[in-house]
Amino acid sequence: MHRALALAATLMFGAATAYTAHAAPDNTLGVAILGVHVEQNGTFIDATGVTGVDHNGRGTAYQVTFVRDVSNCLYAATPFFAVHAVAVGPVVGQPEVVQVNVRAAGDSNAFLVEAEFYLLVYCPR
Repeated sequence: MHRALALAATLMFGAATAYTAHAAPDNTLGVAILGVHVEQNGTFIDATGVTGVDHNGRGTAYQVTFVRDVSNCLYAATPFFAVHAVAVGPVVGQPEVVQVNVRAAGDSNAFLVEAEFYLLVYCPR
């Protein structure tokens, strides 16, 4: 099975960029999916694996705290409304925390705004 995946990756991306998947502790290639739907005031509506969201008002980022280390995971954030854009990344020294910045779409110099968003985090099991 692993050889078939490696061969498929080689055929799709070429030998120089083939990716070797790492097995999870239970020797599967599974993924843990964590996520949250955050309202503009920082409260969360729905969440999986989230212990809290910190937000100190307009002009500040949102910091989402998870139940586990998410520093080596993949992040995907989506604004609730298309008039906003989001950027997401880890917080140095806080492996359970992800920071989300929300701005007006199309303006990277715009101030941070309060806006509803979705955040998904994909981690090796």
